[in-house]
Amino acid sequence: MRTLRVLFASAVVLAGILVAAAPAQAGGWAVTVLDPLPQRIEAGRAYTVGYWVLQHGSHPYEGALGRTGLRFVDDTGRVVAVDGVALREPAHFAAAVAMPRAGRWQVYGRQGIFGDYQVGTLTVPGGLALLRPPAPMTAGDTHGGDHWGPVRPPDVAALSRDDTLPVSPANAGMVAPAEQPFGQPAAPARTGDRPGGGGLPTTAVVAVLVLGAAVGGSAVLGGALLLGRGRVARAVPWRARTHPR
Repeated sequence: MRTLRVLFASAVVLAGILVAAAPAQAGGWAVTVLDPLPQRIEAGRAYTVGYWVLQHGSHPYEGALGRTGLRFVDDTGRVVAVDGVALREPAHFAAAVAMPRAGRWQVYGRQGIFGDYQVGTLTVPGGLALLRPPAPMTAGDTHGGDHWGPVRPPDVAALSRDDTLPVSPANAGMVAPAEQPFGQPAAPARTGDRPGGGGLPTTAVVAVLVLGAAVGGSAVLGGALLLGRGRVARAVPWRARTHPR
């Protein structure tokens, strides 16, 4: 009985982990849209860039979003990353940035618990070429109501219908390269959270296995231990002992 109580407690803990990870793993996604920029961006000059992080492309995330900001990656893999600060409007942030040199820079939004989102390409000197965002989700949205007053985000729905914009890699689950020191090649991109994403998280599998062992005391648990993100090691199968009363 003591063993079963321990297993049941472990299942409760794993279920809590699963709930905490749900926004980023169970189909949750977000887009970053920028406030209008100057028509020409020059190297070495400071600019304040406003941006919005919109869950499902339509509303603020209701919870602790975490750290947000902007990331710029040039053709050599050099990275310029800046943190944002929250503004008065929900989901609205601002970051100060100065591009160190001329060139083409891929622009990514850093979205806290959500995967990084590719906004477009900034040419320095020059302007920003946007990528087309995914269509926002509104059907069945429980976050009804207007969240903003006169200061509001750009129209994501209109941008998603603009056929002159190339399709955003966010639709294919692409995210920004991992941040690297200046002058170093960027790490390969990882598959991230995407619209319509799904699949059963590894934590869900672990929770189900442990809970099953706790409920059916004589069941065999084919253990799986999560060793870091995206890596799973198999454990030796374990059989609960039945103690004589």
